[in-house]
Amino acid sequence: MKRISHYNKLVISVCLCSIVTFSNIYWLQAVLPQLQLSFEITLLEMNLAMSTSWFGMGIGLLIIASCSDAIGRTSLLIKCMLIGLSLSLLLPLVDNYSVFLILRFLQGAFLVACPAIAIPLLGEELRKSWLPACRWFLYRIKYNRWN
Repeated sequence: MKRISHYNKLVISVCLCSIVTFSNIYWLQAVLPQLQLSFEITLLEMNLAMSTSWFGMGIGLLIIASCSDAIGRTSLLIKCMLIGLSLSLLLPLVDNYSVFLILRFLQGAFLVACPAIAIPLLGEELRKSWLPACRWFLYRIKYNRWN
């Protein structure tokens, strides 16, 4: 069996991390009508659940990007992704809409670690000639633009 190089391991793990991040943010969109019925709220209030995670991503981006130099990029990326995924597992168990919104905010704040840390991490770990291709690939995954 062919061994995977350090470059390939790093690029594959960051790409998978990006896919997991944005799929965990967007999974809620498909079940918004059902959640509206179970929480007995208006459609406008239900749309706040999507906006709350994006607000959390904006705040988390500022905090995580500034902390990544001091703490270490790899360990911070792994810890934040594990916390964000744990919050994703807790969300279906919540009965109170206010708690649901708080968890969505925290989910966004922790899952933003991948976009905040990926490019600087790749810049440190990879040869400089590989970085533009990695940025291009991450951009395509993040914005789903393959044309």
